[in-house]
Amino acid sequence: MGVAQECYTTCTKEKGKYWETFSSYGRSYLATLLAFGLFLQTCGMSAAMESKPNILLLMADDLGIGDIGCYGNHTIRTPNIDRLAKEGIKLTQHIAAAPLCTPSRAAFLTGRYPIRYGMASDNRYRALQWNAGSGGLPVNETTFAKLLQKQGYTTGLIGKWHQGVNCESLNDYCHHPLNHGFDYFYGMPFTLLNNCQKNKLPELDAALQAKLWFYTQVIALAVLTVITGKIVGLFSTSWKIVTCMALAGFLFFTLWFSSYGFVQYWNCILMRNYDITEQPMKLERTASLMLKEAVSFIERNKHGPFLLFVSFLHVHTPLYTTEKFLGKSRHGIYGDNVEEMDWMVGNILDAIDKEGLKNSTFTYFASDHGGQLEAQEGEVQLGGWNGIYKGGKGMGGWEGGIRVPGVCRWPGVLPAETVIDEPTSLMDIYPTVAYLGGGTVPQDRVIDGHNLMPLLQGRVHQSEHQFIFHYCGSYLHAVRWHQKDSGILWKAHYVTPKFHPEVDHCFLENWRMRGIPSEGEDLRQGRSLAILLILCLFLKTCVPNASKPNILLIMADDLGIGDVGCYGNDTLRTPNIDHLAKEGVRLTQHIAAAPVCTPSRAAFLTGRYPIRSGMGSSIKQHIVFWNGASGGLPPNETTFARILQRQGYTTALIGKWHLGVNCESRNDHCHHPLNHGFSYFYGMPFSLVNECHGRENPELSQSLQATYWLHTQIIALAVLTLLIGKLTNLFSVKWKTISCFATCGFLFFISWFSSYGFTKYWNCILMRNHDITEQPMKLEKTTFNLLKEAVSFIERNKQEPFLLLVSFLHVHTPLITTEKFRGRSSHGLYGDNVEEMAWLVGKLLEAIDKEGLKNSTFVYFASDHGGFLEAQEGNVQRGGWNGIYKGGKAMGGWEGGIRVPGILRWPGVLPADTVIDEPTSLMDIYPTVVHLAGSAVPQDRVIDGHNLMPLLQGTVQHSEHEFMFHYCGVYLHAVRWHQKDSGALWKAHYTTPVFQPEGAGACYKSGICHCFGEDVTHHDPPLLFDLSRDPSEANPLSPDTEPLFDAVINRIERAVWDHHGTLTPVPQQLSAYNIVWKPWLQPCCGTFPFCWCDEEDDRT
Repeated sequence: MGVAQECYTTCTKEKGKYWETFSSYGRSYLATLLAFGLFLQTCGMSAAMESKPNILLLMADDLGIGDIGCYGNHTIRTPNIDRLAKEGIKLTQHIAAAPLCTPSRAAFLTGRYPIRYGMASDNRYRALQWNAGSGGLPVNETTFAKLLQKQGYTTGLIGKWHQGVNCESLNDYCHHPLNHGFDYFYGMPFTLLNNCQKNKLPELDAALQAKLWFYTQVIALAVLTVITGKIVGLFSTSWKIVTCMALAGFLFFTLWFSSYGFVQYWNCILMRNYDITEQPMKLERTASLMLKEAVSFIERNKHGPFLLFVSFLHVHTPLYTTEKFLGKSRHGIYGDNVEEMDWMVGNILDAIDKEGLKNSTFTYFASDHGGQLEAQEGEVQLGGWNGIYKGGKGMGGWEGGIRVPGVCRWPGVLPAETVIDEPTSLMDIYPTVAYLGGGTVPQDRVIDGHNLMPLLQGRVHQSEHQFIFHYCGSYLHAVRWHQKDSGILWKAHYVTPKFHPEVDHCFLENWRMRGIPSEGEDLRQGRSLAILLILCLFLKTCVPNASKPNILLIMADDLGIGDVGCYGNDTLRTPNIDHLAKEGVRLTQHIAAAPVCTPSRAAFLTGRYPIRSGMGSSIKQHIVFWNGASGGLPPNETTFARILQRQGYTTALIGKWHLGVNCESRNDHCHHPLNHGFSYFYGMPFSLVNECHGRENPELSQSLQATYWLHTQIIALAVLTLLIGKLTNLFSVKWKTISCFATCGFLFFISWFSSYGFTKYWNCILMRNHDITEQPMKLEKTTFNLLKEAVSFIERNKQEPFLLLVSFLHVHTPLITTEKFRGRSSHGLYGDNVEEMAWLVGKLLEAIDKEGLKNSTFVYFASDHGGFLEAQEGNVQRGGWNGIYKGGKAMGGWEGGIRVPGILRWPGVLPADTVIDEPTSLMDIYPTVVHLAGSAVPQDRVIDGHNLMPLLQGTVQHSEHEFMFHYCGVYLHAVRWHQKDSGALWKAHYTTPVFQPEGAGACYKSGICHCFGEDVTHHDPPLLFDLSRDPSEANPLSPDTEPLFDAVINRIERAVWDHHGTLTPVPQQLSAYNIVWKPWLQPCCGTFPFCWCDEEDDRT
C-alpha cells in the first residue's frame, strides 16, 4: 500500500499533467482500485500476519561495547548475546544518536535526532531528572510502536521508559508509553539510579543540592528586598508578584529538601500500565519480575504479530544484582550485573524458542549509549568498558560514548555469523521495523534513520548514511563522513570535553571550542542571569493575564468579500462587522489557502498548506463528505489550539468543525476537536447542507450518487467475474478475497443508498464535547443555542486567558434564518442570513464588552473562502457576492474563490480605522496567535503562515509573503508573486476551470467547479495578471503587452520548483476510501442504525 500511495501522490504533484490523459471513467476506475487496496489491507489483516514477523527489541542501559564477548571481551561471560550474534549479524559501527539515556531513547523510538523535537537540552541536565517533571517525549511524535500498533501488532514495553509521564496534571499521562503506541507497559517510568538503593552514594543529590540551595537563597534575598522596599515606600510592587516570588523560592526549597532521601519515593517506582504497583521499588525482586513479565507477554501473544521492547535496568548504577550472580564474574559487581543481564537475554530467547517463534521473530540487541567511565566507588569501577574507543557516557563526540553493540537475528531471512562494518544508527531501527510491520514512516517530518534490511540481507553493500551528526544536548560536537568511494571514514570534532575529575558537560562553561576562541570563555558568571530567567518563567505562569490577551476568532462559512459593508456593499446591513473594522485593521488581500471548507479550515488551524497534511484531494470530492468517513485532520498535526492549551489557555470551538471525527472505530474520535487542542466543543462535526433542512434540493446526493453507483457496478462486475472464474476453475482465488471485494461493493452500495434521505440523520448532528445532543439537528433553534454557548464560554472564562473559535454555520446553504431576520434585507434569504450573522457578531462583541475584556481581547473575523456563485434556486441567488473579483467557491485560482474579508481588533495595541493592502493569509493567524500566547511554532515542520503583528502594528511596511501558492485539491492552479520593490502583484494561472455555460463566470451546469480533467483548461504559458492594476483579472498580459512577461514567468517557475522541494508525500485524508461512508464509523446516539436523540430539549 505504501509504495502505491507514494507513487499516486508523486504523480498528482506535477500539476496533474499526467492524469489528464485518462478519461473520467478511467480515473473513477483507478480510484476504485485504490479504494480496494486500502479496504483489502483491512480485510486481509489476519492474512498479512502470516508474513509479518514478531519483533523483539532488547536494550541494555549504559552497556559499553567492550563488555561483550562477541565484541572482544574475553573475561566477562555473555554466551547468550554471543549466540545471538553467531546466529545473526553483528554491527561494528552502530551509533547512538546521543550519549545519554533520555535523548538516545527518544531518537531510537522516533528515528529522528533528538534536537528535532525538543529532546536535546541546552543545560547540564540532559536527561529527565524527576518523574514529576513536565518534560518528555512530545505527544505529536510518532513512535515505531504507534506505527506497528496501526498495522495490527500487539505492542509491549517491559522495563525502563525515561521519557516522561505527565504534562499538566497528575494523571494526564501525556508522555506515558501507553500514549505513545504501547498497548502494555510494565516497568520504571524513570531510570534506575543509586538513590533507589539504600546505603548507596546518591546520584541526583550530588548534582542538584548545591544549586537548589543556592537558588533558594537568591530568591529569598530577592523577596526580602522587595518586601522591604514596598514597606518603606522605595518602590511599588503588587503583593501578587511578591507572593509568586515567594512561591518560587518555596518550590526550590522543597526540591532541595526532597533531594535528601525522597528521591527513592518520587522516582524509584514500578508501574503496570497507568497504575503504580510499587513505590518505592523493591530492587531485590525487580529483575525476576521484569523477566516474568517479558516471558508472559511472549506466551500471551504467541499467535502475534507482536512488538516487545525489553528495556533492561541493567547495567545502570546501582548495579543491583541478585544473589545468584553476585561474586561470579572477574570484574566485581559490574561484571556480575552484565552476566545477569546476559542470562536474562537467554531466558527471553528460550521463551521465543519454546513457543516455536524463532524463525518468525526479528530480534535486536543494543545499548542506549556507551559505558559510564566516571561511575566509581573508591577504586572500584562501576561503569562499563568501551573497548579501544575513546570516551564514554555523556561525551557526544568521542566514539566510546556513542558506539554501541548492535546485533540482529532473523533465521532464514538474515544471514548467520555475519559482521557488517558500515555506519549504522539506533535510529535505523525505526524505519526497519516499520518496513517489517508493513507500514510506512511518516511523510510529514524528517526521518533520520534508514531501513537496514537491504544492508542486512546483503542486497546493498554500503550504508545509506553518508553523514552522521553527533550531538551533546543541543550542541553539535562532531560529524562523521562515510566517504563511500574511497572507504575512508572521516570524523571532525568541533567540540571536545575537558577531561578532569569532575563530571563532563556539553556547553561552554566546561568546553573548548575549536576555531571559535570566544566561545571558550567560562560562563559561570551567568548563573545569576539563569536564576532571573527561571524567576521570569515562574512569574509568567503565576500571572498569565498580565501579557496574554484573550483570543476571539470568528469565521463565517461561504461569505463573499463583497457581502460586507466595509468591503463595499452598501445594500446589506453589517454594522457590527463594519464597526469592528472601524476600531481595528482591515485586510484587503486576505487569502484563503483553499477554495472549499475542509482544506481551508485545516490550513487555518495548522498554518500549513493543506497538501502538506494530506488535506488536499486528488479526486473530485475535496471535502469530508460524511461524519462516518475515516478522513480528517491528522492527529499528528499541531493546531494553534493545542499550542495555546499548553500555554495555559482555556480553548473552545463553537459551531462548525468539518475536519472529520473517527479513524477506525465509532468512538475513537481521532479527528475530533478535543483531540486537536480544544478543551470544549459544541457544534456540528460536519457542515450545514441542504439535506439538513429536508425540503431543500440535496447537495451531497447530487455530487456523490453517480460516483457511488458507478463504483458499485464496477465492483459487482469484478465479484461476478471472480465467482465465475473460481467455480469454473479458470483461476484460483481465495473465498476470503471474494468476500472482501463483495464487502467493499456493499459499502459503496450502502453509501449510494444512504445518500437518498439518510444524510440528515448521519451528517446533521450536534455534539457537546464527545456526546451527541441532537440527531438530527433541529435547525430552528441551532442559531440561538450556538450563540448562547459562545456567550456562556466568555462569561465562564473571563478571569483567565481563553481562545474561542466561533465557527458560524452562516452563510452556508440552506441559509437557516430565524423569523426575526426573515424578509429584512433587500437580497432575499441570503441577505437575511448575512444580516443575522452580523447581528450574532455584535452579540459576541457585546459579551466581550460586558465582561470588561475589550482591551484585553484580540478579535479576528474572516470567511473560510469566497462566496458560492452556483448556489441558486431557480433565478434566486443563494450564494455570496465576491465583489469585483472573478470566480468563487471551489475555484482555486480566481480571486473570488480565495480573497476573503479579514478584520482584526485589539484596542491600544493595534491601530484603529486602518487598511492594509498587503498579501496576507488565513494561515498567518496560526503564528500570530501562537506569538500572542508567548509560545513558538513547531520547528519540526514547515509553517507557511507568518506572524502578522509587525505588519498590523506598523513596525514593518510589507508582508512577509513573497509567493503564495493557490491549490485546488492537490493541483496547483495559480501562483501570486508580490514584487515588493516595484509594488507589482503578479499572478500566474496554470489551470482555470471551464465555466458552464461558456463565459458565465461559474460552473452552473455541474453545480460546482472541479480541479482537473475535462473540467479545466491548462495554460502554457500561464495566464499572467498584475493584480495591482487589474484586480478583477479581466485582461491577461502577454509578451507583447508586458515587457517583463518572460522574466516574471521564469521567476515564478523557480519559486514553484523551490516550493515543490519542500513537499513530502503524506497519506491522503480525502482519498476515495477515506471519504466513503463507513457504517462502523458513523456517530450514533442510539443503537445503530436507529440513531435519534434530543438531549437539548432535556437540558432545556
